This record gives sequence, C-alpha cells and structure tokens, in this order.
Amino acid sequence: MKTNFLKIMGGGILLLGLLTTSCQKDEEVLVESIAFESSSYSLKVGESKQLKVTISPENAENKTLTWSSLDSSIASVDETGTVTAHKSGETTIQATAGAVSASCKVTAYTEVERITLDPAEYTLTEGETVKLTAAVYPEDAIDKTLTWSSKNPDVATVDSEGTVTAVKAGTAEIVASKGEVSGSSTITVKAPVQLVHPASLFAEYNVGVTPGVFATSHDAADNGYYNFTDAQTACPEGWHIPTQSELYSVIDCYDGAATIVQHCKFTGSSNYTDVPEKILVNGEERNFTADYYTDTKGVCYALKFKDATNEYLSAYRWKDAASGTPFEVRVRWIKAEGKDLTVQDIANDDYWNNNNESDIVRQFPAVGYKYANGNSSGINMMSYCWTAVEMEPSPTGSARGLLLYFLKGNYGDRGPFAASWCCSVRWVKDN
Repeated sequence: MKTNFLKIMGGGILLLGLLTTSCQKDEEVLVESIAFESSSYSLKVGESKQLKVTISPENAENKTLTWSSLDSSIASVDETGTVTAHKSGETTIQATAGAVSASCKVTAYTEVERITLDPAEYTLTEGETVKLTAAVYPEDAIDKTLTWSSKNPDVATVDSEGTVTAVKAGTAEIVASKGEVSGSSTITVKAPVQLVHPASLFAEYNVGVTPGVFATSHDAADNGYYNFTDAQTACPEGWHIPTQSELYSVIDCYDGAATIVQHCKFTGSSNYTDVPEKILVNGEERNFTADYYTDTKGVCYALKFKDATNEYLSAYRWKDAASGTPFEVRVRWIKAEGKDLTVQDIANDDYWNNNNESDIVRQFPAVGYKYANGNSSGINMMSYCWTAVEMEPSPTGSARGLLLYFLKGNYGDRGPFAASWCCSVRWVKDN
C-alpha cells in the first residue's frame, strides 16, 4: 500500500509541473507604450509626412497601429501613419495599439504669398506720422508676423507696428516682408511750411542791368530801368516781379478804389483803426486788419496783419523819402507777443532803437522814370516800380503796366502807365 501511494503522488506532482510549463509558453507579449519621434509637426498645406513612432517593448507580439486624426479636414492620416495637410489649422494625430495610445500635434500652414500696404503712397510733413496697414495673402496664412524696414531711414523711419515717422524732406520706400515676400509703400516727406514775413521776400534795392547787381540810384548807364515787357523777364531764376497783393503787403493797405492810399500819410496827423486788408500769404488770400498812426515827423506807423491768430502781426514804419534818399520800410515781426501794442506805442523812437537786430528793412530809391525817347522825370523825387499786372491797352493800342509811386508827402497806385516807358524793378522770392 505504501508503495502505490507514493507512485500516485509522484505522478500528480509531475502532471502539475507539465501544466504550469504549458501556460507560460502561451502568454502574449503586449505593447506597453508608444512614443512619437516628436511631440509636434508643421506641414505646409499640400505636403505629406510619414510619422515615426517607437513601440515598447521591442518584443511585443502585436505592433499593429490604428491611426486617427481629430480633424481630418485640417490634416488626415492613413493606415501607414502618413499625414497630409489640407488647410491651415491645428489638429491631433493619434496612434493606438490595443489599450495603449499616444498623440502628437500637427500644424498645417499656408505660406505668405503676397503683401500689400495701405496707403500705397502718402505724403507727410517732417515730424508727422502715419500708421500703415498690411494685408497678407492668402488670408488663411498662419504666421503673418511681418518685418518692417525703411530703405531710406534718413527720410522716414518705421517701427515694428508699421508706424512711419517723417524725418526730413525726401522720399522713402517702406517695406513689410515675410521671408522672400514683401510689400511696399512710398512715403514723401515735405519740409514744414515756414511762416515767412512778406517783407523778407523782397530784394532790398532796385534790380540792376547786371544780374545780381542792385541799383540804388539813377546813373549814366541807366541802371535799373526797364520797360514793362522787359521787366517781366528781368529777374534771375527764383525771383519774380511782385503782384499787386505782394507789393501792397509791404507798402500799405489798398482798398481797391482810391488811387492814393488814404491811410498812410506823411503830413499832418492821422489815426485809423481796424482798416481791412486782404493779403496773399503762401498762395492763400487772407483777411487781416491794420491800425495806422501818423504824427508830424514825416513817418507813418502801422500794426498790420491782425487776425484771430496774430501769427503775422507786424509793426511797420514807413519813412518819407527826402530829396535824394530812398523811401524806407522797416518791419518788425512781433506775432502774438505784440497783441497788446498800439500804434502810439510803436511811434516811440525807443521802440525801434531797441532789439532791432531782427528788423527787415527795404528801401525804394527815388529814381524816377524815363520816357521812351530817353527823357527822365522825377529823379530824386519819386520812385516808380512795375508790378506784374498788365492793364487794358491804351487808346493808342500800347500795352500798359501798373506801378506804385512815392512822392514827398504821399504815395499810392499810379494806375496804368505806358509800357514803353521805363521804371525800376523789384524782385520777390518765389514762394
């Protein structure tokens, strides 16, 4: 009995061992992890890319992956893990093996193909700015970050937001670029308009026959005399014969009716307040008023170019021409600082004797005029100056010009004057 029991037990032990060995050989090695080569990918629309993954453990028996895209309209993935970008955007690609999965981010992008700037052309004054707006095409381009630059930063600069600042007069091309693609805008910079006193535009003396030479008096060479036709071309480049408005801005207010200017006298006493005047300033007709004052000293004073801004407010002093001496105009540009001055204040000699380094002085020599036959008249007594205005022809058919004259005691508009007669010429700077 004892022997048989041991045999049975031994046989049972052997059978159990065989069963255990058989189960171990049949156990499957499963995928424990999946890792993408990169956590994110960028693909240009239309491009494809084979995604690479690492599966652990290496001896996993079933490494078959199932691929999927969270948004296949942006990027799709096939059974091999090849991703194709369809439109700009971002999606997630997932790889799954059994119960294990991993994912990566795929960004589909469209490259910038064209850039335009608005405005394409623009004009600035020094110191001004303008914000340029960039349009990037196609509209679904993901990265629209632009690099801004100026091809002429001495003229105009631009910041990273497209704001252009004008530096100095000239032309600059402003460029917005993305890689090799760019758009541009042409910026023209002008110098700021400088307020220029009308008197400063005038040449100080009469024009001489020789360019650049002034004639301050009549001489044997007939220096400074021109008929009306020749006077129109007597000025060198950059200068011209004054218009009525330009000449009156220096000499006096003119009401368009009286042949003798009534407000500025050199004999007796007179006082006028808020006399209206229209003056051409930088090509624009402006409405001003003026105050006048004359005492018995043979000098007339005025506060001219008064308006709401007082930007041209000036103190004037006209000095009568004594025999053989020029008629003198002295101007001080006081602007708004002198808004409380009166003409009585500036009639004081001390006003002109103090701080006069900035005064503008213009003289109109008493050179008279000459007839076509060469005879002269008014030498050392009167000053005649052509203006650019051509009057109606005389009854005899000859063209006539308008001029101003200065005579001891008064001055004004002489009216039509025979174009064949010869008078002095004044220059005015082109502006």
